[in-house]
Amino acid sequence: MKRPLNHVRSTEDSSSQWFADRKVVQAGQHFFSAFVSALKTAQLYDPNNHVFVDHATALCDRLRDIFRMEDEAAIEVTADHLFFNGLRLPTNFASYPGYRFLINNLIESGVGKIWFEEEFNDEEVRKFLVIFSKSKGRSSESFDDLETQLRTEGITGIHLEKPQEGGGTFRKISAIRQVGKQMYLNSILLLKKMTHNLEPRRRIQAKVVRRLVQTIVDAVTNDEAYMLALTNIKNHYDYTLNHSVNVSVLSVALGYRLGIERTRLADLGISALFHDIGKVNVPKEILSKPSRLTEEEFELVKKHPYHGAEMLTRVKGLGKLPVRAIIVAIEHHMGVDLCGYPNVSMRKDLNLFSKIISIADVFDAMTTPRVYRKRPFTRSEAISEMMKESGTKFDPLLLKAFSHMLGLYPIGTVVLLNTGELALVMETNHNPLHLSSPKIKVIVDSSGSRTDGEVIDLASSGAPLDGVKRAILKSVDATKYEIDVTAYF
Repeated sequence: MKRPLNHVRSTEDSSSQWFADRKVVQAGQHFFSAFVSALKTAQLYDPNNHVFVDHATALCDRLRDIFRMEDEAAIEVTADHLFFNGLRLPTNFASYPGYRFLINNLIESGVGKIWFEEEFNDEEVRKFLVIFSKSKGRSSESFDDLETQLRTEGITGIHLEKPQEGGGTFRKISAIRQVGKQMYLNSILLLKKMTHNLEPRRRIQAKVVRRLVQTIVDAVTNDEAYMLALTNIKNHYDYTLNHSVNVSVLSVALGYRLGIERTRLADLGISALFHDIGKVNVPKEILSKPSRLTEEEFELVKKHPYHGAEMLTRVKGLGKLPVRAIIVAIEHHMGVDLCGYPNVSMRKDLNLFSKIISIADVFDAMTTPRVYRKRPFTRSEAISEMMKESGTKFDPLLLKAFSHMLGLYPIGTVVLLNTGELALVMETNHNPLHLSSPKIKVIVDSSGSRTDGEVIDLASSGAPLDGVKRAILKSVDATKYEIDVTAYF
């Protein structure tokens, strides 16, 4: 069913809305790829060259696909992000060059938005590509020049808009993220209900779980940065449930970065959600014990992989829950050198899902406050400590990919700036050349007063303060300054 482009989504019926939005985002990704390819060929080839014509035709085909489900097709840049029909297009290291290419072309042309009407024709699309391809790097009047050329060429099915200043797209971001946060919290509530009702003969409802995890996959692929930020939410009293949802989000995000297809991402998310389900059989007084466990107590803890695998075999409709979930339940504490637990005589490599989930599992555990730990590791400290076990406990390539995903300063890290300010890392930089320059938000000014600063991209200008370009000196412990990082997401 078609809907107005500028419709701002509410949190009502969020699951069904995510499924609808997912289709739009997928269509937008196809459009984005075709548009970038066509624009690049327009910059390199003569308008009559068959290479350019073929790419322009492919773009037109993508547009026709879109108009079967949407009333219009619009690509927009706001706050250094690309949006298609009001929904943010996700990016990763593979798509980043094209993402950056298109954003730069839009910004340098003075264009904030390009939208196509359903009545477009192939000829005017080709004309538009040629005109737009020559606009890069022109004067600040290039937007007016572009509009004049479109009118001169008789192009009526393609329109341009100037960038919005704090307008509609920011509201769309807020609405989308509100839905994402609600889904995250609903995941914890559902998992709590399922585990509390888990009796010896009761079975897990696999269909409900799959729908739940699919919304996590959709949220991660739509707004990875925000979902990674939500994993800063830590609940000491419901640690196992909160931890399981965090591990699911982190695992899906890593799987997405690795190029795992969507259906398998859902399987990965489900496996992560239930990796620790066997702990429901471990006495709470042991799991929350503030002092070192005795040998007997630790032996009870080490049995939770077996308990988890046994519980998952009772799933109603096992075909709807991946068999890999059972494997992960057994393997996630073994380590790639198989020196962990349970101690088995297996000599084959661990399952890929087990390797991914074990990384997410340890990272979230290390960064979560626990009764037996004086303070949690900062996110940067956790990655640094985990690197010491690369090749023994963790797969080296996967751990490196996980580290790159989180960035040198992971989302949610509190950092000290050279200006004496404290800032919160809001988003990492996908460009490998700018890993040390994330997007930050100043939360404590140089005088020590709390503030609610704007989001600053250190990679672009560094937003000078009194003539000094801002830069990160080091990460700091948020608890030391009594900063609740989750309040900012």
